[in-house]
Amino acid sequence: METAIKLARQYHVEMGNVQKYKIITCHESYHGMTLGALSAAGGPGSQTKYIPFMQPWPHVHQPSSRPPSGMSTEEYARFCNYELEEAIHYAGGERHVAAFMATPVSAGEDYGFAAPKEYWESVREICDRYNVLFIADEVVTGFGRTGKWFCMEHFGVKPDIMITGKGISSLYAPLGAVVLSDKVNEPFAKGAAFVHGFTNQGHPVACAVGKTVIDIIEEDGLIENCAEVGSYLHSQADRLLKHPTIAEKRGKGLLMPVELVMNKETMEFFPMGAEAERKFQMIGLKNGLVFYATLYGPRRPVYHQRGLPLFIYTPICITSEQVDDMLDRFDTTLTEFEKEMGV
Repeated sequence: METAIKLARQYHVEMGNVQKYKIITCHESYHGMTLGALSAAGGPGSQTKYIPFMQPWPHVHQPSSRPPSGMSTEEYARFCNYELEEAIHYAGGERHVAAFMATPVSAGEDYGFAAPKEYWESVREICDRYNVLFIADEVVTGFGRTGKWFCMEHFGVKPDIMITGKGISSLYAPLGAVVLSDKVNEPFAKGAAFVHGFTNQGHPVACAVGKTVIDIIEEDGLIENCAEVGSYLHSQADRLLKHPTIAEKRGKGLLMPVELVMNKETMEFFPMGAEAERKFQMIGLKNGLVFYATLYGPRRPVYHQRGLPLFIYTPICITSEQVDDMLDRFDTTLTEFEKEMGV
């Protein structure tokens, strides 16, 4: 993430726009734990103790599966586009804003929500109009997770800079990468020096793992498998949504978060003293399931009294039969949990 921020800044310097340095991101976004990445993040909870070191960068709202009262999701997405343009204007417009950074699917309380295609098309147009780079954080969504190599392909929009990780090596080795468009790479291709580096940069074993993983994804047709089995997974979501404690499902491909709640109408979660997360996790483990979100326990950030996001985030080589088995276990877990909680 910080490599991308530095590249965006130096690109503008090399192009003669030395005053462009501000990065705009979304409220509730998460882009990493180092100081520059925390400056870009939109969640105040992770920043509080480090505020003297943070950059005071602007944040805008992201599209939501539950827009404000009286607005459709499409109308709220258009509002978010307007807010982005307004934020660029008040942050100095074409003179001072270097980049807008966002994830292809929403973060925070709406984790996994995919905004309408028109939202991203408008983002691209706004960034072009103000000479602002668009940085797509594809760490979670890249390398097949959503049924395409990269999630932005679903929207037909090309970012200027793309951050990747996780799926690039399937985590058999620690590996991340920053990908540049030809436009952004041009001054560097002509000889501009990018002063940058990490102790383990370009590690040959990690890079060999990444290359092998990409080869396997291509040779075994795992992008196509993710699209096909992901479509099947989403078609079976009603098995979970019939439960009184599952409010909605979101996502694309083999990324399908659902929201665990006490009350579907208010979207509220169980009170802290009920130990709902611990009980849910224990029942899940008994049934052979591990739920990522519940590992936070009482330290979990509270998003406006919303429920607990549960990430269905399977290997992209999973089969439909294995999806059925997983959903059977999930169904059983929810039934036992609801009985335990008296729902």
